[in-house]
Amino acid sequence: MKKMFVLVSVASWIFLAPTLHAQGMAVGGQLGLGLPMGEFGDNYSTGIGLCGIFYYEVQPNIQLTGTLGYYSFGVITNSFVTEGSLKTIPILVGARYNFRTADFNSYAGAEIGIHMISATIKSVSILGTKESTNSETDFGFAPMIGFYYPLSQKINLDVNLKFVFINGDLISYSHLGLNAGIMIPLE
Repeated sequence: MKKMFVLVSVASWIFLAPTLHAQGMAVGGQLGLGLPMGEFGDNYSTGIGLCGIFYYEVQPNIQLTGTLGYYSFGVITNSFVTEGSLKTIPILVGARYNFRTADFNSYAGAEIGIHMISATIKSVSILGTKESTNSETDFGFAPMIGFYYPLSQKINLDVNLKFVFINGDLISYSHLGLNAGIMIPLE
């Protein structure tokens, strides 16, 4: 049911976005750090990632967003786990509201979508070394706050902080994402 909701949301955004009266569009990219929280933080180390982002301004202070990314988290090793990783590919849609002032441009928003997750663990026991791999596609939600700063007339620095929660059948986890990159208006 969750996956159907995500697919309907993504399809709606794709088909309805061209009919909206756009004030502007922009594309960008961000590098990110994922700081695992809770039980996820007990088992995995800080992740790194890269995201491509599309912004579609529907009103002067409201933007729709589309995000495609890749994050990789290393496993914390111990006497049983020798190596491993968790990789996720987020495909998200969202919206954000811009609080524009003369001196500072901040925003708040949220994204929802799917995360294609793959985890690999190598463990050691008295029976020898065992490698296990698991993959699944799960629903995720990420509220965010951020700001952007004009670096030039055509390039903005975009920095945000996201709380990413992924609810899966086999694994549910959360991490704090600190992302920074640039956005370039399309004309």
